[in-house]
Amino acid sequence: MARVVDILRQVAPKASPKYLAAFERGNSLLQRHQIITPDRLAHFLAQILHESGGLTLERESMKYRTERLLEIFGVGRHSAAITPAEAQSLARDEQAIAERVYGLGNARKAQELGNKDPGDGFKYRGAGLMQTTGRANYRRMGLLCGVDFEKKPDLVFSARHALKPALAEWSEAGLNVYADNNDILAISRAINCGSPRSKTIPNGMQDRTTWFAKVRPLVDDIKFRTRKKAATELTKTSATGKPRPEAGSQEPGLQCALADLLGEQILRLGDEGPLVRTVQLALARLGYPLRGSGSFAARTLSAVKDFQQAHGLGADGEIGKETAQAIDRALAERSSPTAASASAIAGLVGDQILRVGDAGPIVQAVQLRLARLGYPLKGTGNYGPATEQAVRDFQTRRALEVDGEVGPEVATAIDRALDALSRSAAPRPRADQDRAPPVADSPTMRSQPAQPAAGSLADLLGDGVLGLGDQGSVVTALQLALAKLGYPLTGTGYFGGATEAAVTDFQQQRGLEVDGEVGAETAQAIDGAVTGAPRPLQPSNDAQPSLNLPGTDTRPLWVIEGLKWRNLREGRGAAENPDILKWARDEGGAIAEAYKHDEIPWCALFANMVLTKVGIKGTETLWALDWDKWGQKLPGPAVGAFAPMKRDGGGHIAIVVGRDKQGNLMCLGGNQSDAVSVIPFPAKRPLSFRWPVGVPVPSKSSVESLPLMESDGRVSAKES
Repeated sequence: MARVVDILRQVAPKASPKYLAAFERGNSLLQRHQIITPDRLAHFLAQILHESGGLTLERESMKYRTERLLEIFGVGRHSAAITPAEAQSLARDEQAIAERVYGLGNARKAQELGNKDPGDGFKYRGAGLMQTTGRANYRRMGLLCGVDFEKKPDLVFSARHALKPALAEWSEAGLNVYADNNDILAISRAINCGSPRSKTIPNGMQDRTTWFAKVRPLVDDIKFRTRKKAATELTKTSATGKPRPEAGSQEPGLQCALADLLGEQILRLGDEGPLVRTVQLALARLGYPLRGSGSFAARTLSAVKDFQQAHGLGADGEIGKETAQAIDRALAERSSPTAASASAIAGLVGDQILRVGDAGPIVQAVQLRLARLGYPLKGTGNYGPATEQAVRDFQTRRALEVDGEVGPEVATAIDRALDALSRSAAPRPRADQDRAPPVADSPTMRSQPAQPAAGSLADLLGDGVLGLGDQGSVVTALQLALAKLGYPLTGTGYFGGATEAAVTDFQQQRGLEVDGEVGAETAQAIDGAVTGAPRPLQPSNDAQPSLNLPGTDTRPLWVIEGLKWRNLREGRGAAENPDILKWARDEGGAIAEAYKHDEIPWCALFANMVLTKVGIKGTETLWALDWDKWGQKLPGPAVGAFAPMKRDGGGHIAIVVGRDKQGNLMCLGGNQSDAVSVIPFPAKRPLSFRWPVGVPVPSKSSVESLPLMESDGRVSAKES
């Protein structure tokens, strides 16, 4: 039976002895953070292998050359905005570069990282398995792990402690759920961009994917836990079915005072990251309808202001030291011992908030107690629409805040109602006359459409917002509704990349704000589309074929990115399309120097752009035929394959996304009739089919294996 450390020795032969020693003794830590399945372990290892350069980097090397300095920290690339002249003077001077980039030489970044003294930029540069960076983050990780990393920064890569901050960051961001769904983009965004919902493409996306491809086949034979431990863990489940922390510990991210974690920082609207998530989880424990999204948006702002007003603070909506201390005091008061019986619902729920999508024995206990009060529920353990409806009815009848969630206040009210029932045989509640009685939640909910009694998608969602990484029956209802509109989704109950792409496309088609998330407005629009005559998915008025979005989360990320730009056109006449020009500027190098007007053929620019957005290096030129030598060659076409072709006067590059009934390749490309579009090309026209090096190749590469798409059969006639 293989061990984790043996796998690491195999894939990272130059690994630091300190890191290997950390994994030699790290089994209990991995189990404590619930990294006990092959998918979770493979994703965790892939991320630390990337961040640490194959377990070779103990500290971030700041010996950057002039060109690399400008590429990473130059004007328009980083808040440091290093100029060419500065880059020449700073090149290879580690301490000077660190101070200019992370320290007092970059006031904005220094404040963000908590670097307040001269030399902090270098002292607290990236280090350890997750490259912890900045004094504030060393302090935060130290408080979470019980190790004084701020005073002794080298401990973050010591054999004794190296795994602790990496696992703390993983758990704080709640990344196990994304690993369970193989959502490597969300995981990478959380680690590199501060939030799994970030719209930024993480650095090193290709390398992260490559490491995952190397590690995943090797971890199936690892023994994660014994039967005895598994049985023990089953007795330690929370409301969501996830194992509780060990005795004496708390939920990851809430193990120490919020004020200590925050330090001198101030969190405000627009901020993202694990600290924001920690605040949200703390406020959720105090009864506010928040989830740990990690994004400080309108709902978090409203909750913070409400908390501040309720506690006599200045209601500015910002989290500083005073507000953080007040939250800490409120949490301490709430967690003080009570007279509640351990068998009572209030004792079981504790400070948790149960809501739609949760599952486990505590949810089951709530359902059985409500059933005793007359609600037609079964103890399925799945918190679905019927349970939510019963809770809402219970809250309405007892003049509680009606949000369909079970927190400490509602749990206490259920206990009181049961106590009264046992004394006086209280009558069963009657269903409202203007609606059908609730239907019991079913474990097979994910494979069935939502029942009429559950209401519309907008009713199920309420004031919530669904986005990447969410799970539960409301996500299932969303997916099934979109499936009725022609999107190739199934009711998995997980909001992954395919669901986000479908939502984005729906929003584009109906003139809604395009953010890939489902709030009240988008939910109402979906309800309207489902109950009315479903419209076919039409690109625009440009007579292009309709496009069925790929329906799995495993499709190439560059295809997902490319589809977002469908129907973008170059400017008419002397006008310029600013998006196309921005692509060129963002690419930098020879492309930025040569591309100044959108009348210049831009098919290769588009191909480079979609790869850059997902962290993969393209040809970095504007010559379409250069793609015939790029990457690795496939034996035939596959979804996501780059297809270079010759044309009169030059070449063209497009991305294969399907086939039509006539046997043509359906290809996504730029500068196809002056726009980003999907159009047919003869199957024999491409010179080759190319694939990024380091990215796992498709299992099938043939015209017959491509998804069938609609087209009029008229092959491309103009590609410039």
